[in-house]
Amino acid sequence: MLLFEIQNVNGEVRLALLLGPGDQTIRDRLHSTIHSHPKVFNKATQPVYPKFWTCHSEKWIARKQYEELDLDAFKRELDQRFDHLVTNDLPAIAVALLPLQQGWA
Repeated sequence: MLLFEIQNVNGEVRLALLLGPGDQTIRDRLHSTIHSHPKVFNKATQPVYPKFWTCHSEKWIARKQYEELDLDAFKRELDQRFDHLVTNDLPAIAVALLPLQQGWA
């Protein structure tokens, strides 16, 4: 139900974490947990949509960078952003969602 997307749209690269369709009880529990962690999920307080809801979004490459970076610099920037996701953001997300994981065990 949770999906990371790397979006390449309109000359920008963004990371988005989406809550997708599925069992409504599980969606409600996920939404409640996400809503209670706005420092981890920067879109946590925005309205939830019935099918797909972006609960976190980050601009990884701005339009100007997209236009000006050569391929190697572009790759380095994406690598740095991905490393930050893995070392900082994912652990924080896992901690925020841990009570749900324990409840489903």
